Amino acid sequence: MIKNRTVVLNEERKITLGCFHGTKLGNAKSIFSEQEFRFRPRPNHWLGNGVYFFVDDEYQAKWWASKGGHRGTNLPAVLYFPLTITRNELLNLNSIRDLEILDKFAEELISKIGKVLVELGNTGTQNFHCFLLDSFMLGNKQYKAVRRTFLSTKKEIGLSRFAQLSDQLCVFDQSIIPFSRIKILDI
Repeated sequence: MIKNRTVVLNEERKITLGCFHGTKLGNAKSIFSEQEFRFRPRPNHWLGNGVYFFVDDEYQAKWWASKGGHRGTNLPAVLYFPLTITRNELLNLNSIRDLEILDKFAEELISKIGKVLVELGNTGTQNFHCFLLDSFMLGNKQYKAVRRTFLSTKKEIGLSRFAQLSDQLCVFDQSIIPFSRIKILDI
């Protein structure tokens, strides 16, 4: 009876991610009042120009929020919300399939504007990734966010010898963010 156990996955299946955003208290207040995350575009954002979240890792968000001095309303803050997204809205660069989709796009882009990309490639990997993902997202509006797990440090930690990883989500289309469900964590 194996036939009854066969399942076909569709791209409309939903995924829920725990999203943590480390920021300053003043920024958190603006996010609540304006119902929008603001960010400064840069040429070297590793997943492109969007709003970044740590996936299911409040400790990394607390670390990020705690960077820098804290005076007055510049206290650290961590925002949390569960984000439900369909599989076809998420470019998951942890999956082979989605990485192949991006690789095919990169191949087509390089064939069209190869010299520019070669010059951009000389500016560093992060700049190249940012340009590539910004370009991809512009032409593929069904994707609302991109996810990738990075090595956060190259050192082994503790007796386990596992390196620290950082699972990150970059949201390009803020319409998927449930602003009414955002909570501020006590840090």
